[in-house]
Amino acid sequence: MKIKHLLLNLLFIGVFCPLLFAQGPTAGKRNVLLLIADDMGIDLSRQYTSITGNAFENLPATTNIRKLADSGITFTNAWSNPVCSPTRAGFLTGQHSFRTGVTDAADPDLPLAQDTLPELLNSTTTYKSGLFGKWHLGDGEETTSPPNTNGPQNQGFDIHQGILGGGVTSYASWTKFENGSAATATEYPTRANVRDAFNWIDTQTGNWFAIVAFNAPHTPLHLPTVTCDGVVPDADVDEDMTDTQKVFRMIECMDRHIGWLLVNLKGVLEDTTVIFIGDNGTEGNTNLSPFADSLKSSFKGNVYEGGIRVPFIVSDGYHYEHGTEAPLSSGLGRIVSPGRDEAGLVHTVDIFDTVIKIAGETSADGLDSVPLIPYLENATAGTKRDYVYTDRCSDLTGTQFQAAIRDNDHKLIYIEDSTTTTELYETSDLEEANALDTSTGDNKTKYDELLAELQDLWDTYNPADGCTAPSY
Repeated sequence: MKIKHLLLNLLFIGVFCPLLFAQGPTAGKRNVLLLIADDMGIDLSRQYTSITGNAFENLPATTNIRKLADSGITFTNAWSNPVCSPTRAGFLTGQHSFRTGVTDAADPDLPLAQDTLPELLNSTTTYKSGLFGKWHLGDGEETTSPPNTNGPQNQGFDIHQGILGGGVTSYASWTKFENGSAATATEYPTRANVRDAFNWIDTQTGNWFAIVAFNAPHTPLHLPTVTCDGVVPDADVDEDMTDTQKVFRMIECMDRHIGWLLVNLKGVLEDTTVIFIGDNGTEGNTNLSPFADSLKSSFKGNVYEGGIRVPFIVSDGYHYEHGTEAPLSSGLGRIVSPGRDEAGLVHTVDIFDTVIKIAGETSADGLDSVPLIPYLENATAGTKRDYVYTDRCSDLTGTQFQAAIRDNDHKLIYIEDSTTTTELYETSDLEEANALDTSTGDNKTKYDELLAELQDLWDTYNPADGCTAPSY
C-alpha cells in the first residue's frame, strides 16, 4: 500500500493536527495495528460493565476505545497471562509460556530460536513490522553495557522505538531506545509511542504490522497534564488524589493519544485491522470490583480472574473511519455486524494466528493459537476453543507454579509450591468466593476433565530457569 497525504499545517502544539491521506481503500491484504495497555484489566474498562457490574460513569472515559468496540467485536471471555512478558511472548510466537520458557516478567528472555510473528511476516510475506513502546522480552533490559543481544530487531522487527525493559523510571524523563541506541527522552511516553508509530507508518509503501505497546497505566503512577503531553509535578497534585484516580487519568490520556493516531491514519485506517488488549490484569492497589472484593489475590500476577481477564477488542478500521453502515470490500480481517460482544473463549496468544491469516500466510500456525477470523466474518460462529489456559512460574512470588484452565462453565486453578492446591469454580463466580466440592458427583467429573486437559498440555512442559515441571 502506498501512503500519500496532504500536509495541512502540521503543527505540534500539545496535540497532533490531522493529516489527510488521499489514498482510498484497496483490495487484498490488510495492515494490522496492535494497541497494548499495560496493567489494564476489564475492571478498568467501560466496555465490560455488564460483566463487572461497575458503574459506567465511575470508570475512565475512553471515547476512542469505545469507538473501536462500536466498529468491531468486544471479546468478553478473554484471558492473558498474569504478567506482561509471558503474554507478549505468547502472541509473538503463538505458544503458551511453558513452551517459550518466558514464564515470568522476572526472567523475560525470549529464546532467539523461537519463530516470531515479525520473522514469519518478513520471511513469507511482504509485510514490514514495527514496535513502538515496551519490549520486555530481552536479556539486556534498559542497559547498553553489555549490549542487548535479544532486542526487537533480533526477533524480526524492522524498527523499534521505546523501552527495552518493563517500565520507565519516570514518565517525565526516561531512557528511549531507537534500534538499540539509547538516549534520554522527556516527551511524554504515551505521546511518543503514537508519534513514532505514525511517522513509521507514513513511510511504508506496502503492508505493515505495527505494535504500539503503551507504558500506561503501568507504574510509576502520576497525574498527566490536561493536554496529556506531560506530568504534573508531585508538589502540584492534590494530596487527596488516589492511585486509582491517577490510573484513570493515565488511561484517559492513552485513549486520547489512540484517537490522535487513528485520526492521523485517515485513508490508511480503512485498510487496517485494529486490535486493542490489556497485557494482564490490574495492579492490586488500583483494581476495582468485582476483583477488589475478592478474598483471593485477584489482581496482576495471579491466575485468579482479576489477574488474567483483560480487554480484547478487534476493530475494522473501515468501520471506524466511515461508520458501521458503510459498504465492505472483501478480505480477511473484515468484520460483519460490528458493535457486538462475543462470548467465545479467546486468549491473547490467538493474536499470532489471527495476524498470520490476515497477512495471507497459510502454512504457519502457532501451536496454541486459534485464529479469530471466524468470529470476524460470522456473528454466530460459536466458540472455537473448548478450553483456554494460562500459567505463571516464579520463585519471586512465593508460589513456584500456578495455572488455570476453563471451559464455558467451570474453571480449575492449580497452585504448586511446597504443597499442591486445586480449586474448582463456576465461571460466573468472578470473585472466586465459592470453591466447589470436587470429591463426588458432577463436580468431580468436571475436575477430572479439566485436570486431564492440564496434564495433556504439561506433557510437553519446557520450564524456564528455576522452575520445575508441575508434578500433578
